[in-house]
Amino acid sequence: MLPFFHYYAKHIRLTLHPLTSGALLTLAIQLSNEEIDLNLFLSWGAVLVGLSVTTEGTIHFARRSVIAFARTAQLFLNQVPVWIQQTEEIAILGGTLKSLTDQSHILEVLGQYCKAGKHVRILLMHPDSEDVPIVTRARGARLNFEMLAERYREEIRASILRLVSHLGADSVCKCLKLYSYAPTMAIHKYGKTYYLTCYTFGRGGSSPGLVVRRGPRTEEFCESLDRGFDELWANCSTLFLTPELIEKCRSISATSSVVAQPSTEADRK
Repeated sequence: MLPFFHYYAKHIRLTLHPLTSGALLTLAIQLSNEEIDLNLFLSWGAVLVGLSVTTEGTIHFARRSVIAFARTAQLFLNQVPVWIQQTEEIAILGGTLKSLTDQSHILEVLGQYCKAGKHVRILLMHPDSEDVPIVTRARGARLNFEMLAERYREEIRASILRLVSHLGADSVCKCLKLYSYAPTMAIHKYGKTYYLTCYTFGRGGSSPGLVVRRGPRTEEFCESLDRGFDELWANCSTLFLTPELIEKCRSISATSSVVAQPSTEADRK
């Protein structure tokens, strides 16, 4: 273990209590069996244990790591096009998927992936779900103002229309299903890479995130994620997107006075 600490100290500057540092490093060692971006690992860890960290690049562990953390799940978005190009299977579960569909370059890569006939499944909250107010009440309470349920619905409709624009209506109607329950986590599966957003009170994409690599140490955990996704996908209340709903989204979005984009700086937090 000593060589690891020498290597670690050479590449990292820490401002934290020695016991906290030791605990975090021990966790990193226990979880590692492949290479990891330590900036992502420590940026979320800093929030978790209250430490200040600066890095000078990417650390490559002697063994391959299986997990990486981030202060916000949005920090992983730059990796998504790479993950898409490296896999034969994609499964995505989100609330509005706004963080993803706001990124045109990701949608372009995803569109090419679909045109190649590869397997994609996307689960998105239904814009007409009765549970939408549950989500918006929590966000409004955190930000100390009333968030209109219609704004959240419009974010979902905007995501649907962006997906249709880049993937094509036929493809989206085959790979996108809509569920009716308030989400507690977003799951993006790109082959053996799982990109998770753990929703905290009143937050969406700005919640903390982690990336898990499927392997012997994480097999049962990843299997549970797959099972949860499959169960929601197969549930009788989960419905495929239809051409009629696409037209409804277009019609409402064209006449709505509610804008999907955040209207205040507080909304973006």
